Amino acid sequence: MKPYTAPPPGRRSYRGLILDFNERTALPSKRVKTALMEAIQGKLQMYPEYGALEMALARYAGAPQENILITNGSDEAISLIFRTFVGARDTVVVPEPSFSMFTQYAKIAGASVVSPPYDTRTGAYPLDQVLAACDRNPKLIIICNPNNPTGTLVSVSDIKRIATRSPRSVILVDEAYAEFSGVTAVSLIAQNPNIIITRTFSKAFGLAALRIGYILANPVFIAELTKVKGPYDVNLLAAIAATAALSDIPDMRAYTTEVMTQSKPMLEAFFRKNAVPFYPSAANFLLIRVPNAVQIEETLRRNGVLVRRQSKPGIENCLRISIGTVAETKRFIRIFARTVCNKSLTPKKVAVFDRDGTLIFEPQDTYQINSVKELRILPGVTQTLRRLTNAGYILVMVTNQDGLGSKGYPRSNFTTVQSELLTRLKKTDVIFRKIYVCPHMPDDNCSCRKPNTSLIDTFLATMNMDRDASFVCGDRASDAGLAVNLGIRYIRTDTNGNLNAAFASFRKENL
Repeated sequence: MKPYTAPPPGRRSYRGLILDFNERTALPSKRVKTALMEAIQGKLQMYPEYGALEMALARYAGAPQENILITNGSDEAISLIFRTFVGARDTVVVPEPSFSMFTQYAKIAGASVVSPPYDTRTGAYPLDQVLAACDRNPKLIIICNPNNPTGTLVSVSDIKRIATRSPRSVILVDEAYAEFSGVTAVSLIAQNPNIIITRTFSKAFGLAALRIGYILANPVFIAELTKVKGPYDVNLLAAIAATAALSDIPDMRAYTTEVMTQSKPMLEAFFRKNAVPFYPSAANFLLIRVPNAVQIEETLRRNGVLVRRQSKPGIENCLRISIGTVAETKRFIRIFARTVCNKSLTPKKVAVFDRDGTLIFEPQDTYQINSVKELRILPGVTQTLRRLTNAGYILVMVTNQDGLGSKGYPRSNFTTVQSELLTRLKKTDVIFRKIYVCPHMPDDNCSCRKPNTSLIDTFLATMNMDRDASFVCGDRASDAGLAVNLGIRYIRTDTNGNLNAAFASFRKENL
């Protein structure tokens, strides 16, 4: 098991946009602060009471008071459901990817976990597979709605199908983002008493720091859950703050409306314009797919934006971005466009070249150029490289130099020749962005020698390579193998031949 990754130290004092944990980005209702200031002047030595909050929740959720149980955040609500109903050797259905604590609590209980996958293309809930899993008589079925981290939604009618198909299973519907989606299964509880709903004040109401949530369920289930729950798990200040927040529903509605009807469409339009794929979300966040999530997450952090990188199966190289106010969204778009779109997301055409025998003359007796006197750039090289540069190609050199650094081939011999080669090319406006050299002998069994890709992997991970237009050009089988391993085209040239001839049939649209 791995622990849940909590916010890092210093996050509360971060001066930039904090868009990594799906919190409300605006302060909660002013009534919350007023109520808390009054509360801390009161009888803090006494145990808390929850009657006022339960009545307010009953009015807000449209459910009888006996259907409500207040919890220390929805995290405790979920834990409580597992501790009450799930034991060792029970089966739990947890579609993935989703909130990681579902699986965590199942493992703690010793349950067997069945994990139907969400559609990696659309993010759709795996309804058919979940319905099929009902035949295994699972003790608990999870419906995260909208799902975190994809943001995708399950319809109320589909929730009813699952609850009806498996009436002896507990159906846990996590509605942490219900205020944003506007979709709830509360109306089903009367007819499908096996449904239990969890909610939180951490998102739309902005009380994440106070840790308060609640459960909506059939009174029989509430009674069983109360047997397991501690009597005073929710502190007084949290209960008072939640009651105050419920007294100012217009404040919450104004925030969720701005997020869902203004900020979210604005951000979606920006990502569509820049060809950044994202999952259709019914919540206050978007999950986007990028070619180099680690680098982009760090780039955004350095430029004043915190986002959450995902690494679960099916959503590798994805970033989850919380959506805040219109002003915050405009600021995020400006930063993303400046630091990411112009550097990482536009597909790049990459031209990978061998050196000896491809760009410069290679003596067939020694296979090495040991002095500047021997350096001769082959015919057609400067013209071809200039054409590629003008066409927007990034030039990369990857070369095997057998025994470089050994007594028989001092590194100074290579460095002197290489420096002169690059100087001559630069005078013709040809510049290689990256140069990678494997110094090992063929029988050293190193991981960096062509056709292995390890020399160039890190560089390519920082960009979105246009695989249709990119290529490897060389004169040996190792160059052809490198192209295969990179998944791009191979252009063969004769050893010490004319490079123009090799590119005679190269597609004109690329140049």
